[in-house]
Amino acid sequence: MEIVKLLKRKDASSVVAGVVLALIVSSAVQAWAYRPSAWLSSEATGGGGWNAGLWRPLVTLIIQLIIFELVIRLYVWLTETTNTKK
Repeated sequence: MEIVKLLKRKDASSVVAGVVLALIVSSAVQAWAYRPSAWLSSEATGGGGWNAGLWRPLVTLIIQLIIFELVIRLYVWLTETTNTKK
């Protein structure tokens, strides 16, 4: 893939591509975390109201950090299993 080739380069274009890729992934993670955070924030505050608006960013942050941690662990596990060092 051309994206991987671009990310492997050692110049500024790889940094720009990495930032754009991070923004794309970030928007996907926000979309995935929206519904659980809305449900959890309304459950924590008793059904909504102004408290739900205050809790939702915190709950969304925690869910995004959990997703990020799982993706990093998956990446590390995949790189360890695919690298066959002898």
